[in-house]
Amino acid sequence: MTLQPLRMGGLAATTESWFQDEVVDLGDALALRSPSDPTFRWGNLLILPEPPVPGSRSSWEARFREAFADVGGVRHMTFAWSGEDGAAGEFEAAGYEPDRNVVRIGGIDDLQPAPPIPEGFSLRIAETQGDWGQLRAFDLADPPMIESFEAYAQHREARWKVYKSIGLGEKPGLRGGYFLATVDGIVAGSVGLYVKGGLGRFQYVHVSPDFRRRGVATSMMHAVSRVGFERFGADRLLIMADEGEAPDRVYARLGFPVVERYVGVCLREPGS
Repeated sequence: MTLQPLRMGGLAATTESWFQDEVVDLGDALALRSPSDPTFRWGNLLILPEPPVPGSRSSWEARFREAFADVGGVRHMTFAWSGEDGAAGEFEAAGYEPDRNVVRIGGIDDLQPAPPIPEGFSLRIAETQGDWGQLRAFDLADPPMIESFEAYAQHREARWKVYKSIGLGEKPGLRGGYFLATVDGIVAGSVGLYVKGGLGRFQYVHVSPDFRRRGVATSMMHAVSRVGFERFGADRLLIMADEGEAPDRVYARLGFPVVERYVGVCLREPGS
């Protein structure tokens, strides 16, 4: 199967669309929609054809309201695009939170040699209900500070349904799995990797605070990359991270070059 990229947003937006309910072409933008997870701010958004120009914020906001008028529970506005910032500063001045990402894509020839593996390290793909239960508990033990626990738990439950549905073949052309990394039998990290048309996309890299800066993230990402190339049929893998932040330094050690920037802005309603 040959990958058919979205006509807007680059490969980052293309792979984002795999995990949402709907992709709606509006002509002047693409709407990625997740009615099953309406509070997912980066799963209900407009992909713009190019960086926004000065003075365009209000018109894009009207476009967003129109595109999501029928999706109850959406209490935010999110826009994303590939490339430079454009007029992102105008959105920030209006209260939007920026999200600037670097997008790394590499093949097996880019993958650097395996790093030293932490003592007691092991990796397995989630297959049983027990595995998924461990993933859920691990996830909810370290929620982001910006979310209420209840909202975060509801969002993550919706995400787990999507990932499990891929394993059941409910997303045509998409294969892969979710992985647990353990150290001496204790869950230390988790990550998803899913492949379509030869391109793989990592999902939600998570390492327990107790195991950070101990080589777990690098070993986990390297091992899962090998699985993607050797078992899932990927010829390229994509990972995205906040520009200039520590996670991207971990991903850089895989050897994958930066090929895109993916910029977004999000405005949450008060209390959401």
